[in-house]
Amino acid sequence: MVIHTTRVVPDSPSIFQRIYVCFGPVKKGFLEGCRKVVGLDGCFLKGQLKGEILSAVGRDANNQMYPIAWAVVEIENNSSWAWFLELLKTDLQITRSDLWTIISDQQKGLCNVIARVFPEAEHRNCARHIHANWSKTHRGLLLKNLFWMCAKSTCEEQLQAALAELDKADSDAGKDLRKIDFKLWCKAYFRTDVKCDTVENNLSEAFNSTLLKCRGKPIIPMLEDIRVAMMKRIAKKGNMSKSGQV
Repeated sequence: MVIHTTRVVPDSPSIFQRIYVCFGPVKKGFLEGCRKVVGLDGCFLKGQLKGEILSAVGRDANNQMYPIAWAVVEIENNSSWAWFLELLKTDLQITRSDLWTIISDQQKGLCNVIARVFPEAEHRNCARHIHANWSKTHRGLLLKNLFWMCAKSTCEEQLQAALAELDKADSDAGKDLRKIDFKLWCKAYFRTDVKCDTVENNLSEAFNSTLLKCRGKPIIPMLEDIRVAMMKRIAKKGNMSKSGQV
């Protein structure tokens, strides 16, 4: 756990600004049993004191979420993401970022920070959020299906065939989709060493959904709720493993 404070003027009392949490057993479990894939996301607090929760979520052997670390910060920007990711990098002992895959949405400031903290990591953008932005202009079930054909193409030939079908349906939609770097969201260009071909950041969003009831609480009760939820989850998964349910 790391707490970051600030001062309004040099001799004034310290004021809470950020807190980072990564439990030792959770970190150990991730490093020993999960692939080097991390999803990043942020969500707003709902209480009187505004702020955001940043989170790093892994993917276990059953492709279910494995929360790794989370932080409460004053705002989601370059500074807060850099602070969070530097601490995460230290906790996960990442010395070779080329062995890792980072999945995120297109949060403010996050892409540049990832490139700086993990310069050689594969960075993927969530295809569902790309579709949400693209579909504001290009609507319809046919275009939606063709988008997902592009996103889930496993080779360039399959992608080009899907794009050709998209051009037939709506040439402007095809032109706009080509403006988005396929290497960030199309399976055909993903690295194969991490053995994870997901095109979405849905596990991070699943973690955010577990926080809905506690996000309106003051920081200390909220963090305690998260801690208890993580303890219960670890115990539940451990019991399932021992009984052969996973």
